[in-house]
Amino acid sequence: MSNHPKDLDIYDSAGPPESILATTSGVEDDGASMISVMQDISTFGIAGRIWDSSYVLDVFLRRPTDQYTFTPPCPIPSEYFLPPANKFLPTGAAADQSLPPSFTSASGTESESKLVAAPGAQESEAMTMPTTTKPLRPIRILEIGAGTGYVGIALAKRLTSDCALTLTDLEEVVPLMEKNVQDNMSSPPSTNMETTTAAEMGKAAERRCATVNVEPLAWGNSEHAKRILLSKQDADGDNNTLNNGGDGIVDFVVASDLVYFPELYPPLLQTLREITEVGKTRIIFGYKERSMWKETPFWEEFGRYFEIEVVRIEKKKKTKAAEETKDGERNQDLEKDKDLVADRTRKETTDDEEDNEEEDLIEVFGCEERMYVFVASKRRDEDILKGVDDTLTTLMMMQISI
Repeated sequence: MSNHPKDLDIYDSAGPPESILATTSGVEDDGASMISVMQDISTFGIAGRIWDSSYVLDVFLRRPTDQYTFTPPCPIPSEYFLPPANKFLPTGAAADQSLPPSFTSASGTESESKLVAAPGAQESEAMTMPTTTKPLRPIRILEIGAGTGYVGIALAKRLTSDCALTLTDLEEVVPLMEKNVQDNMSSPPSTNMETTTAAEMGKAAERRCATVNVEPLAWGNSEHAKRILLSKQDADGDNNTLNNGGDGIVDFVVASDLVYFPELYPPLLQTLREITEVGKTRIIFGYKERSMWKETPFWEEFGRYFEIEVVRIEKKKKTKAAEETKDGERNQDLEKDKDLVADRTRKETTDDEEDNEEEDLIEVFGCEERMYVFVASKRRDEDILKGVDDTLTTLMMMQISI
């Protein structure tokens, strides 16, 4: 199946849905807002577009925050995430931290932005580079069907240099991935504090982020899969060839919006089985439901070989009673009798103490946009299901909040 199917009628993504933007509003990002990804549908077809579930997956693949909690949490341990990049902020159109990584079309132009010290930060603090920490156990992340590389590049810029990412897609898509990696993972400049600008300091920090390389991987091509598994990525992000020390283990597989053409389901499932190990590899899957009757067969078969957890999000939201209390506080200055107001406030606070507490809202993450994030682990051979697994099908049909 080509990336240019007959009667292809798609356009560049304009960004994430409002509900996804609302999730990240006010949350410190960790540098991914600095990336710029080119979309090019005319040249690369469906692989040249940022697809919808990339956005929910991008939110899930961030360091933990106290504003919301995912269950299950992002399986990449928090110690592999760089500290939030709140010491440098972009100016201009990119200054709104609620915005996702930027992206452009092949014919469009990307707005220029520079890095400046965050508002309110002391100059000495703003110019402080991350300190060196003890190296962690290296982990390996493989993105399949990466397309533009949006998800993988953003993730790489959030992770420490203990992580190595490999972006994969068809051979003809490699140039697009390479361009976007080159544009966003540039070589760092000198870190001489006397001569380095704030923008250069931000780029220098990239030396401490994960390495990224690009490889061809056609689904169902066992030779491609074997070559990637047995290769070892060096510090510059380059993959050496076979028999150079690669242990054949991938810690995490990242995938988004790969379930669309039924004829691709068997080779996709074959590749997922080939690149994963029982008890060692986790798959982090973003999915947008478009045609359930077409897509259900893949998930039913996928569930035979992989145990699946659907990601839920728990957000904090003030109750109605709490909002009414705030309104009352704003109107207190209109009361003439301050003693009566104080008495009433104390009484309401006592009576409604429990109502004014924050309530936890738990729902399937992305379900309002018919998008989902799954975390999956490979079953042992003896645990492979004899029949299909309808867990995800049931969930999508019910559209329930857990």
